[in-house]
Amino acid sequence: MSRTGYSAILLVPALLLVAIASSATAPRVDAVTFSCLIVVNSTADNAAADAVVTLREAMLFATDEEVPTAPEKDQISCSPVDDDNPGVDRNDAIVFDPEVFPPDVPATIALTHPDGGLPALYTGHDSVDAGFGGVIIDGVNDALDCFLILSDTNTISGLTITNCETGILIGFSIAPVAVPSGGSSAPYEFNTIAGNVINGGVIGIDL
Repeated sequence: MSRTGYSAILLVPALLLVAIASSATAPRVDAVTFSCLIVVNSTADNAAADAVVTLREAMLFATDEEVPTAPEKDQISCSPVDDDNPGVDRNDAIVFDPEVFPPDVPATIALTHPDGGLPALYTGHDSVDAGFGGVIIDGVNDALDCFLILSDTNTISGLTITNCETGILIGFSIAPVAVPSGGSSAPYEFNTIAGNVINGGVIGIDL
């Protein structure tokens, strides 16, 4: 499925409010070719088998922890084979529908799921990019590692991240985290964190 308006992805916003890479020799993020585009079109924080895609679901799709339903596949486009199947064998780019997340009136995703923080990016070569929309990630009570990266060559960009114990953690969290088979081993390199605003929490970025 091809989505007009998402044919070109700029993963580095013009204004870099927070920019950090976990390796001094990290490659340019826009040199990574993404083969699946997953469009988040809901502000909910769940993983329900329905017709919309949440950020939590999109990250689970990218790591093969969940399989999208047929209606959810309408928000997924892959190449060169457009089979709407993201996962560990593809470089997945997660973006946000600007009709749900208007750039001038940002919408909030409050992390209220029982699992707490968002699913770990542990298979590598994936991105979460709010370049097309206004997106606020709210950890609600300063007790969550909102984003957790446990692999190489991922990108998180263009978000406002607030009220998290750690906004973006590269490496293991304080709480035990089981890394499913297929995950890579530390140290995690070539991760790019760019153009994010992180506030209202305890730690912004932890490497």
